[in-house]
Amino acid sequence: MKRLWLVVFILSLSVGFSNLYSSEPDNSPVNQQQKLNQDVENIFHKAVNHYIDKRYDIVEWELQGLLDIYPKNQRITSILYLMGRARYKQGKFAGARQILDQLITQYDNSGYVDDAKVLLGEIAFKQSGYFTAGQNFLSVLDETNDPRLRDRVVGLILPLLTDYVNWDDLQSFQSQFRSKNIRSVLRFAEGVKLFRRGEKERAVTAFQQVVDMASLNQVKSDAEKYLKRIAAAPEQNVKIGIILPLSGDLSEEAKSLLSGIRYAFRKNSMARDLGIQLVVKDSEGDVLTTIRRTKELLQDNSVIAIIGEIESDQTAVIASLAGAKKIPVIAPTAAESGLTELSKNIIQMNPDVSIRGRIIAEYAVKKLNLHTFAILAPADRYGKTITDSFSETVDHLNGSILVQTWYYQGATELRSQFRYIREVGLKKMGRDSVAQQFPDFNLTRIDSMLVVYGIQKRKEMKEKNQPAPKKFTDSTATPVTSIDAIFLPVYTDEIPYVAPQFALFNIKCQILGSDFWNNEDVLDSQESYVSGAIFPSDFYADPVDPVYQKFRNNFRLETGISPGKMGIFGYDSFNLLMSVLKDDVKNPGQVLQRLKHIETFNGLLHSYLFNLQPSVNSFLYILQYTDRTIKRLQ
Repeated sequence: MKRLWLVVFILSLSVGFSNLYSSEPDNSPVNQQQKLNQDVENIFHKAVNHYIDKRYDIVEWELQGLLDIYPKNQRITSILYLMGRARYKQGKFAGARQILDQLITQYDNSGYVDDAKVLLGEIAFKQSGYFTAGQNFLSVLDETNDPRLRDRVVGLILPLLTDYVNWDDLQSFQSQFRSKNIRSVLRFAEGVKLFRRGEKERAVTAFQQVVDMASLNQVKSDAEKYLKRIAAAPEQNVKIGIILPLSGDLSEEAKSLLSGIRYAFRKNSMARDLGIQLVVKDSEGDVLTTIRRTKELLQDNSVIAIIGEIESDQTAVIASLAGAKKIPVIAPTAAESGLTELSKNIIQMNPDVSIRGRIIAEYAVKKLNLHTFAILAPADRYGKTITDSFSETVDHLNGSILVQTWYYQGATELRSQFRYIREVGLKKMGRDSVAQQFPDFNLTRIDSMLVVYGIQKRKEMKEKNQPAPKKFTDSTATPVTSIDAIFLPVYTDEIPYVAPQFALFNIKCQILGSDFWNNEDVLDSQESYVSGAIFPSDFYADPVDPVYQKFRNNFRLETGISPGKMGIFGYDSFNLLMSVLKDDVKNPGQVLQRLKHIETFNGLLHSYLFNLQPSVNSFLYILQYTDRTIKRLQ
């Protein structure tokens, strides 16, 4: 299994820095000829302290200055190695490689040469040069007699060989390195790959050979663990199908989601103990292909669950076909309302559109104490669903929808809609003003009074030969204050058209958006119009949250990419499924029933709530855009 690279590195520092921090000068012959320079010692130790404090730019500056003044000194190889580490930590990989190559070529007798080669391997890994990284690590493992360095390299090389290097490259390494240690490491990696391919007999042979030949304790111990795991695994493999549009318009999102699933798979000990295998299928974002890929999975009786797809329509197709076998379908992102009514085997990780409308309406009325609303929404299925849910919730909470208008997707001219909203708002202001003076008047009588007043006013102006006044609502001088909030469930790319036109009509109210508003770059471009906007969202990652920081850093170190929204959705989806998989699982029907009885599941960043609506998560963040930042309110 792939190790936590961050943990490995921290452990390596704790060991490696004992040498750097030593008060003794470097032991290489060239350094023994150098006269002890106390200035060099003082500056070097200061740089070490700054490195420990993670002030890597200061370390580089101090050591470069030291080399400029004392190019030959008793600390030269320590300085070069520490400079290489400081540049590496800053992401200056070319500069780090240059200084480490200098150390290796000019001071080949230094005790830091092997450490430098290991660091070069880490740099190659960071830049996706997995074969080069493997060569560096294996060459050090082949040559070093230092137990500290050997254990460190083993911790680095095992996950590299099992998770990043392909089978052909393993064979190439076999021909390059002949030592017993190297052969045991490479054979172990072959065993892991065979096990993951379901070739258990060949995997057992490989792991047994490792146990017989290995002189490296960690490699031997890991091989023995695999042998025990295979012996305890059920006769029939347990498989989880994954159907995603890995090619097509949503390929980037699909690949990110898959990376989250695979990361969770590698981190889950139960998945390893049960011998679970992931079977990945590409739907290509096409309905017919989705049908074919689903049928392929359903032909395998060892498939006990399916994760997929990204879009709601494709998810419904998968669930409909899988329902005949009672195979549960975990839907990481599908948000269409009514999916779980169509297919009882769907578990929606993402709140559906109706829940989104209800949640923001409840927050507006209950938390913000808002009671009168206007709505402008797209005239499509999404717009109608979320608007209906929002309106029904407001009505249920004794609020009032004053006006509801629509536009067709792609429209950029929305002045007529906002003008109508303004008219309704001004009319209510007039009603409210009369009602304050004549509290006993009902609404019909107030409207009649306003009509009569308008007729009389125009008659007076005509008699005085004055020009007829413009329609009052055509002027935007008077702010509309009778609408507490406007709900704008518009799409992300429509915000730049909607926001400035809304501002033009001087309607002073709270802006409520939908989940499509969770885009800081777009909101920044319209800051003067949308500052203070509040909206629900299925995702929020606080950059200073230690849980998120740790996950993000570990994910980057293992995969080479940041997790992002989709990566976290994939991670949580797999872990939800694993929360019900136990040793006694016999069939998909058992898995489905256990999933349907989950009320709360603790995900990475928040809890998933299935207690309000069966099989549909109802948790949403409430966010606000202010001061050019999206912040969490609830």
